[in-house]
Amino acid sequence: MRSLISRYTLEIDQNPNFIHACLSAKNLTMDDARRYISALAAECLRFKTGKLLLERQVNVLPGRVLAYYKAATMSDMFPAGMQVAIVESDGEARERLQWGIDHSDADSINVKLFGTAADAERWLLDSGRPSRSRKREGRKPALSKNAFVQQPLRS
Repeated sequence: MRSLISRYTLEIDQNPNFIHACLSAKNLTMDDARRYISALAAECLRFKTGKLLLERQVNVLPGRVLAYYKAATMSDMFPAGMQVAIVESDGEARERLQWGIDHSDADSINVKLFGTAADAERWLLDSGRPSRSRKREGRKPALSKNAFVQQPLRS
């Protein structure tokens, strides 16, 4: 397990099916968010996975601006179709993060919030199977097997 230490601690471990990361902090700034999201994106590319389970252990409720910024930054840094399961045990923090996801243009990735790691892991593992529910309108296609290979531009 690698540990990246700053104003926060980010522990990253590779599971056979996804990256598992634990974020711990007393408080987070926008710069902190950009740095840890960038680190997560780099790890997902390094391990060639399109699935991330992020457990948050942050002592302060995120403001709406920060929640929006995090969702938008994930959408910008993660490849299209990336599946991100965020575990936040605090219900109010989950509501604020959900607000950020709903109001940002994060449709290129699939971000879902959970109260427990077990529920998040179940969703990540089940998401590779065919779904009975209808896809959300406007969602971009799921990550393909070659998502991490840069495709040539068509002329």
